Amino acid sequence: MKTFSRLFLSFVLIAGLLYACNDDGSSPKKKANDQIQVVGLDTRINENPSKNRLLSTIAGVSALGDVVLSLKSESVEGALTFDPESGEVRVRNRNLFDFETNPIINYTIEGKVGDEWNETTFKITLLDVEEIPSVQELLDQGKEPWEVFKSNSKYNLDSMIGKRYGGGYIFYFDDRDYETWIVSKDNIGTAKWGCKGTKISYTGEAMHQGDENTKTILAECSDPGIAARLCDNYSVDGFDDWYLPSENEMKSAIWYFGRDADKYNYEVGDKYWSSTQEDKDNAYYLDIFAKGSVKDYLGDKNETYLVRPVRKVKP
Repeated sequence: MKTFSRLFLSFVLIAGLLYACNDDGSSPKKKANDQIQVVGLDTRINENPSKNRLLSTIAGVSALGDVVLSLKSESVEGALTFDPESGEVRVRNRNLFDFETNPIINYTIEGKVGDEWNETTFKITLLDVEEIPSVQELLDQGKEPWEVFKSNSKYNLDSMIGKRYGGGYIFYFDDRDYETWIVSKDNIGTAKWGCKGTKISYTGEAMHQGDENTKTILAECSDPGIAARLCDNYSVDGFDDWYLPSENEMKSAIWYFGRDADKYNYEVGDKYWSSTQEDKDNAYYLDIFAKGSVKDYLGDKNETYLVRPVRKVKP
C-alpha cells in the first residue's frame, strides 16, 4: 500500500510539472488581461485603395500603465503597415486589396504593459468595384475619344489629356462638341516662319484658327521649307491633315501637359513657331521657359524655331 501511495504521489508531481511547463521548459504565457484594452474600428472600403491609405487608428488603454502596441498577425501577409507610435494602420500593398481574391482581411493588434497583455482582431471588408478599362485601352481598341467620354461618367476631361491617339497625343478635348486636338508625338524639324516683309492677310490667335491660318499662309507665301509647309506636308500613321497651330493652340499643346510636358518630348528652352503673325516682319512663337511653364513672344519671321504640327477631329 505504501508503495502504491509513493507511486501515486510521484505521478501527481510529474503531471503537475508537465502542466506547469511548455515543451521548451518555459512557463506558459499568461492569460489575456482584461485590464488592457486594444480599441479601434473595423473598416469597409472599396477594393484597390491607394498605397498608404489610412484604414484605422488603434489605441491601447489601461490603468496598469502605458500600452505598447504591435501588429501580431494579418490574414493576408504583407497587406498592412502598422505604426505603433501613432496607432495608424495603412495599406502596404494595394494589389492585395482585391475583392475577388481577399474580400475580407483580418489583423490582430496586441497591447502589452510589462508581461501583461491583451489583443483584439479587426476586420477590413472590401467592397466590389466595377472595373472599367482605361481611356488608353479603349482608344487602342479603336474607340473614338467622344465615344469613350460618353460611355462612362468616370471618364472626365482630365482623363483624356495626354493619351495616344490619331498620330500623336490628345492635348485638348471639348466636352460640348467633342472636338479633339492632337499634337504630333515629337518635333518635325526647325524652320523659318517665312515671307518676312509680307503681311499675310489674316492669321488669328484663337483655338480653331490654326488650320485656316496655315491655309492662308501657304496661299500667300511661296517660300520653300517654312514652318507652315512642313506641317502641311507631314504625314504619320495614315494621318496627313496636320497644320501649324495658332498661338493659343500651340500654347495649349504645351500648357495642358503641365509639369509632365517632358514625357511628351518637350524640353525647357524649346521655342516653337505658331501660325499667328503680328505684322509683316514678326510672328508669335512659344518659349518653354521653365518646367510646365510657357510664354508667347514676338519673333522675326526669319528666325529659325522648332515646328510641332497639330490636327483636330470631331464626330
